[in-house]
Amino acid sequence: GRAKWVVLLHSFDEYLHSVTSPERPLAAFEEKYGMDDSIAAVKLAAVDFGGEAQGGSGEPAVSRFVWSNPGAHYHHVPVFRPWRVASVIVNSARPFPRPAAPAVRAIDEPDLDMLRVNHYIDMFGSRGYRQFPVRDISAVWAGPILGGRRV
Repeated sequence: GRAKWVVLLHSFDEYLHSVTSPERPLAAFEEKYGMDDSIAAVKLAAVDFGGEAQGGSGEPAVSRFVWSNPGAHYHHVPVFRPWRVASVIVNSARPFPRPAAPAVRAIDEPDLDMLRVNHYIDMFGSRGYRQFPVRDISAVWAGPILGGRRV
């Protein structure tokens, strides 16, 4: 077998998250894009989380950082079909057409609730240069599953 999709997360302070399907984050994505073979790559939006940490330092990032700035999201994490891309770099995947195949394309995913990347930028200490005006506890449920690991 081979992978249907590959996700290129940049660091261990980034987590895939779905507000609409939190326990199965890739299910809605697969439902939306799985049958459209012309999609070679989808760039997911990232939402930064940070600010003052909640709880102790032994708690997972998803529990400690509940303040976000979804209005300042940015598309930078590619999800791609490995057989449909010619190359992948940190923030994008370059599709290539194959003979007798429909034109392939890369798109930006606009739905922040279906699938996104929560980027816990203050996980290793405050960067102090961003504002986080929105409280978002939609990923806190995963804290106990992560078992209190320092991630």
